[in-house]
Amino acid sequence: MVDENKLGVNDNDMSNKISTWGYSSFIITLTKSGFLGMGSYIMFKMSNIDTYIAAIIGFIIGFIPLLLFIFIVKNSENQDILDLNITIFGKKIGTILNIILNSLVFFMGAIILYSTSEFICIQYMPDTAINYIRILLLVPIVYAASKNINVIAKISQIIFIINLVIFILTVFGLFGSLDIENMFPILENGITPSLKSAIIYAIFATFPIFMLLIIPQSKVMQEKHMTRKIFFMYILANIMLIIILFTTILILGKELIPLFRYPEYIALKRFELFTIIERLENTLSLQFIFNAAIYLILSFHFVVLSLKKVFKSNQKENLFPYIIGIIVFVLSNFMFKSSSQATEFIEKYIPYVLSSIYVLVIILVIALVIRKIKKSKIYSLKSN
Repeated sequence: MVDENKLGVNDNDMSNKISTWGYSSFIITLTKSGFLGMGSYIMFKMSNIDTYIAAIIGFIIGFIPLLLFIFIVKNSENQDILDLNITIFGKKIGTILNIILNSLVFFMGAIILYSTSEFICIQYMPDTAINYIRILLLVPIVYAASKNINVIAKISQIIFIINLVIFILTVFGLFGSLDIENMFPILENGITPSLKSAIIYAIFATFPIFMLLIIPQSKVMQEKHMTRKIFFMYILANIMLIIILFTTILILGKELIPLFRYPEYIALKRFELFTIIERLENTLSLQFIFNAAIYLILSFHFVVLSLKKVFKSNQKENLFPYIIGIIVFVLSNFMFKSSSQATEFIEKYIPYVLSSIYVLVIILVIALVIRKIKKSKIYSLKSN
């Protein structure tokens, strides 16, 4: 383990700490980060106009991994997930788990970069080389990832406020285009497709949240009701997601939804406010890009901290974000030969890739419970 004081980080320095609102703001941005062109696309393919039902069920299912996340946070003893794995499982097994965890975070970062850059290329800049778009995305992301977590938290808070304003404007602007008839027939193909879709929703909504375990609680200002704030942000994020999916259904309907890779974006084309403000879909869809950016920043930061613990060097640590950015850029170029291949891979395999994080989480929770029981037994023996 690396002594963070040797790296110039003092946990008692308030300037290096983040507020509970800053910490919980990550919940709302990360929860929504994997849906553009991935989570929502898979769900619409599975359950079409019943996707909003699947989202509601998935939102409820998502409380299970959220509670596991909170349990790990409360029992981490001011360690981040990397140090906690080594403490609980020993150096060999803990290192293997950390490698798997970093690989998952890194791989999903490359997938989200690919998906986001493809979205920008198709909808914003069709005549621009996609590599140029990826570089434009990576430069600010790499720079932000090189900063302390308190700086990244402030970025997340700003994005949360911007996204909330955009979301409210979007709801008002699309209200006149909603057609309630488009939600019928309900459960035409039975409940099974919606249940499968609900699991996809829960996976995509909660997987990114576990990246916050890289932040030790010693770096968070301990305030009252922190758990309530986490629950509040999770609920708010899901309300926003469900409304986005529901309005997409009411605008496009059963026949049009399967035709598009990004139906949420197509629905935004119907935006009209006060009959004079319209054609703002590119501005309104920035909320999707901002959420993806926060995932990328935090995933890069996650891997950077892991590398610092391995190499234990102050001289080279500033290069780590740029090295990661170059590797992700190269990987996103050679990962798929075509857009259709990428879409097929995301639809068929990404849910299974993401599911592996829950296996690691369950193993860690079981280990923490066992350690807690052992400690309580030792304490009771000593007291006797």
